Amino acid sequence: MQYPIYVMLVLVILGDLMLRNSRFLRQNYYIGGNRRAAWLSGINVDLVIIVDYCIVALLAGIAGLLITGRFGSSSLTVGPA
Repeated sequence: MQYPIYVMLVLVILGDLMLRNSRFLRQNYYIGGNRRAAWLSGINVDLVIIVDYCIVALLAGIAGLLITGRFGSSSLTVGPA
């Protein structure tokens, strides 16, 4: 197997463990189900969403580093949506 697959497996296992045991990450489920109900139950919805965007940006940066390391160069058109 190649190096990026090992990184992906580690991140998936780490993410699963954190999601099961972290109160903050479980709040994402509550917000995803019903944002207003989560807010009424005392969750700071705006803060959780901002931190979620920061986590996604960090993971996108890691993916960019892995792609650059794999291909030896970077491109703006790799992985278009």
